[in-house]
Amino acid sequence: MNKKKSYIILLAILLFVLTSCINQVSKEVKKENTKAEVVKSEDKEEDKKEVEKKDDESKKLEVNSVMPIGYKVLVNSCDAEKILNYKKISIPENINDLKVSYSGIIDKDNMLLTLYNDTTIEDEEYYELIVYNITSSKYKSIFIAEKNEAYQLVTINNDYLVLRTSNDNWQSASIYLYTLKKEQLKKIFEYSKNKETDMVAMDNANNIVLKKDKIWFDDYYMDETGQVRANLYTYNYDTGEVKLFKKDAQNPLKYKGTVIYFVKDSEGKYRALESVDNKKVLDVKEDLVEITGFSDELFCIENRYTNHEEHYTEFQIKDLITKEPILYTTRSIDALRISDKFVTWFDYEKNTPCVYSIDEKQLAVFSNLPKGINVFYLKDNFGIFLNKHNGKYDYYYFE
Repeated sequence: MNKKKSYIILLAILLFVLTSCINQVSKEVKKENTKAEVVKSEDKEEDKKEVEKKDDESKKLEVNSVMPIGYKVLVNSCDAEKILNYKKISIPENINDLKVSYSGIIDKDNMLLTLYNDTTIEDEEYYELIVYNITSSKYKSIFIAEKNEAYQLVTINNDYLVLRTSNDNWQSASIYLYTLKKEQLKKIFEYSKNKETDMVAMDNANNIVLKKDKIWFDDYYMDETGQVRANLYTYNYDTGEVKLFKKDAQNPLKYKGTVIYFVKDSEGKYRALESVDNKKVLDVKEDLVEITGFSDELFCIENRYTNHEEHYTEFQIKDLITKEPILYTTRSIDALRISDKFVTWFDYEKNTPCVYSIDEKQLAVFSNLPKGINVFYLKDNFGIFLNKHNGKYDYYYFE
């Protein structure tokens, strides 16, 4: 009997222990389920965030679908009509049976156009630079190129324009000044030649700066050791005198109401920007392709990256003062231009026209216009651009 009681007590203890274990397991399962629910809830929240992120990216992609081809844009962008006023203007495709090429802006009413002929082997080339009035459709001739003479319109302001010319395929070259009010064309400088080759020491595509009293320009020459060097010169409008301003200085720029230029740094490279009062402005570390300045702004096209194995280069448009890039691309770009309000450039391939607004710090994209070859010129707070597409030449004024 005592044995039977012992078995019953032992069984009761075992049942108690078993029940406790079951309860504990149940609690643990519930706890794990709760954790699982929390994790599941967190997963749902993460999924929701991921969906929202993808939606945001999708919206961004939708906005950026108007972006020009081949540009990685690093600033905000928008349709041009949101921040600019622009309109189509009428420019003839032919004048006096001559073709028309867009060459620059004098003011809101007057443009610079080049008239030229479609030549055959028997024909002589003809080039004439004219001022064309948009309102009256009248024009006046400024310059007619002589036989075999080539010219480049370098810069212009309200009073003067500057030309580079050559009649021997740029083996030699000169600078000409045209006075708009007097309608006078005058040769002011002839570039130096290499005595051994009887050719200009280097093709000069550097800036020429027009200021109120002087023109600033540079000249490459070869010294007695065979090294190509550069000197900075000025031309005085009133006296007609050319003066050497500084040796080993080149590429003048407008900046903060004065003129700055490149001088050699400690390594003997033209990478230091200096003002006319010999004060250091900036050390340029970028691999420059082109640089332009106006008011308080300095912008450049730089070689951002070159892949020698796959043979391509990324070019970047950049604010040299803030070091902030606007965009980069593997497309060929140049002709960087700047005004009070805008920065523009030339893309060698067809693309959607766009400009960078300095005030808005945005890329303004003319998304409703056709992709084409776009040529921009700027003046103060406005610009005019040519949109060449499908054999058509459309001109637009913007501000």
